[in-house]
Amino acid sequence: ASTPTLTPATREVARTRRLAVLQLWLLNIAFGVFLGVRYLHYVPDGEEIGPWVFALPALLSSVFTLTLLPGLLFTLWAPFARSERRLAWMQATAWAFFHVWLYVDTRIYTVFKYHFNGQVVNLIFAKGAEDALYLGWSVYLSVAMGLAGTAIVEAWLFRRLASWNRRAEHLIGMAALARPTLACFAVLVPAVVLEKSIYASAYLDGDAGRSITTLSRLFPLYPRVPL
Repeated sequence: ASTPTLTPATREVARTRRLAVLQLWLLNIAFGVFLGVRYLHYVPDGEEIGPWVFALPALLSSVFTLTLLPGLLFTLWAPFARSERRLAWMQATAWAFFHVWLYVDTRIYTVFKYHFNGQVVNLIFAKGAEDALYLGWSVYLSVAMGLAGTAIVEAWLFRRLASWNRRAEHLIGMAALARPTLACFAVLVPAVVLEKSIYASAYLDGDAGRSITTLSRLFPLYPRVPL
């Protein structure tokens, strides 16, 4: 089959749709940071600000890193998606699972002081696990309702953003419309560089930097790469 020709109208739809994907990605990063604030409750109290100088950008960096794969995939797919509704619900499903997983992880860390991993899965689903940990139907119903509710809101948000972008492009132009979104991503990259630099410096300091490196355990899937 031949590749469909991109008319000015379809190019406009592709641009505004891709921008809506980026905007939704930013909103999900913000909501992920909101959920992850609970991890910061375990930053040690004290007069030193060093732990907070690391922990605050590390939370932002960690959420950004966790959302990087789905965010990039949906951004690349957006211009080629034949159905905006399908694109909306694919994103909605992915982001809903992400936020429910992140919320569950914050609760697990509160109780066990470690993150969602194979041990947790085994504890929940292994034969005889109900003797150690009982999860009633209310828990599963809450998770299902959380997934469904979040997905519905995500799909609605994307459709509204895409519609608003199409109207705004005619009024202010795509460059002016996209600039705030791109500026937000430009802030995220320095946050990643800052916290990775702090971690690397603390790691090289050995025992002297242990108060910083141990804080990385607060965040799920934090990449502790030996230097």
